Amino acid sequence: MGKETIVHGKYILTVEAKQNERDAWYVQITVVKDGVTVPVHLPETSPPEWATEAEAIRGGIEQGRGFVNLHNQSASD
Repeated sequence: MGKETIVHGKYILTVEAKQNERDAWYVQITVVKDGVTVPVHLPETSPPEWATEAEAIRGGIEQGRGFVNLHNQSASD
Protein backbone atom coordinates (compact mmCIF):
# COMPACT_ATOMS: atom_id res chain seq x y z
CA MET A 1 0.00 0.00 0.00
CA GLY A 2 1.44 3.31 -1.10
CA LYS A 3 1.18 6.59 0.70
CA GLU A 4 2.09 10.12 -0.32
CA THR A 5 1.99 13.35 1.66
CA ILE A 6 2.03 16.81 0.07
CA VAL A 7 1.57 20.39 1.23
CA HIS A 8 -1.18 22.35 -0.50
CA GLY A 9 -1.30 25.91 0.81
CA LYS A 10 -1.78 25.72 4.58
CA TYR A 11 -2.96 22.11 4.39
CA ILE A 12 -1.14 18.79 4.60
CA LEU A 13 -2.72 16.11 2.44
CA THR A 14 -1.96 12.45 2.97
CA VAL A 15 -3.24 9.99 0.40
CA GLU A 16 -3.03 6.27 1.10
CA ALA A 17 -3.83 3.77 -1.66
CA LYS A 18 -5.47 0.47 -0.70
CA GLN A 19 -6.68 -2.51 -2.69
CA ASN A 20 -10.19 -3.88 -2.37
CA GLU A 21 -11.45 -7.44 -2.75
CA ARG A 22 -11.76 -6.96 -6.55
CA ASP A 23 -8.06 -5.91 -6.76
CA ALA A 24 -9.06 -2.35 -7.69
CA TRP A 25 -7.32 0.53 -5.94
CA TYR A 26 -9.06 3.20 -3.87
CA VAL A 27 -7.74 5.95 -1.60
CA GLN A 28 -8.11 7.20 1.91
CA ILE A 29 -7.46 10.95 2.14
CA THR A 30 -6.46 12.77 5.32
CA VAL A 31 -6.34 16.57 5.44
CA VAL A 32 -4.68 18.47 8.29
CA LYS A 33 -4.61 22.25 8.84
CA ASP A 34 -2.79 23.85 11.76
CA GLY A 35 -2.40 20.42 13.39
CA VAL A 36 -6.14 19.70 13.27
CA THR A 37 -7.62 16.98 11.04
CA VAL A 38 -10.28 18.38 8.71
CA PRO A 39 -13.19 16.01 7.95
CA VAL A 40 -13.07 15.19 4.23
CA HIS A 41 -16.45 15.13 2.51
CA LEU A 42 -16.20 14.34 -1.19
CA PRO A 43 -19.23 14.69 -3.50
CA GLU A 44 -19.02 11.23 -5.12
CA THR A 45 -21.83 8.82 -4.31
CA SER A 46 -19.40 5.92 -4.58
CA PRO A 47 -15.64 6.25 -4.29
CA PRO A 48 -13.67 5.94 -7.52
CA GLU A 49 -11.49 2.92 -8.17
CA TRP A 50 -8.26 2.84 -10.15
CA ALA A 51 -6.43 0.07 -12.01
CA THR A 52 -3.03 0.83 -10.47
CA GLU A 53 -1.67 2.11 -7.17
CA ALA A 54 0.08 5.02 -8.92
CA GLU A 55 -3.19 6.12 -10.57
CA ALA A 56 -4.95 5.95 -7.22
CA ILE A 57 -2.32 8.14 -5.54
CA ARG A 58 -2.48 10.73 -8.35
CA GLY A 59 -6.28 10.69 -8.33
CA GLY A 60 -6.39 10.99 -4.55
CA ILE A 61 -4.06 13.98 -4.59
CA GLU A 62 -6.28 15.69 -7.15
CA GLN A 63 -9.37 14.91 -5.04
CA GLY A 64 -7.64 16.26 -1.95
CA ARG A 65 -6.59 19.46 -3.68
CA GLY A 66 -10.12 19.95 -4.99
CA PHE A 67 -11.53 19.42 -1.50
CA VAL A 68 -9.09 21.95 0.00
CA ASN A 69 -9.95 24.52 -2.68
CA LEU A 70 -13.68 24.11 -1.98
CA HIS A 71 -13.04 24.20 1.78
CA ASN A 72 -11.14 27.49 1.38
CA GLN A 73 -13.97 28.99 -0.72
CA SER A 74 -16.56 27.98 1.88
CA ALA A 75 -14.49 29.42 4.71
CA SER A 76 -14.14 32.77 2.95
CA ASP A 77 -17.85 33.12 2.01
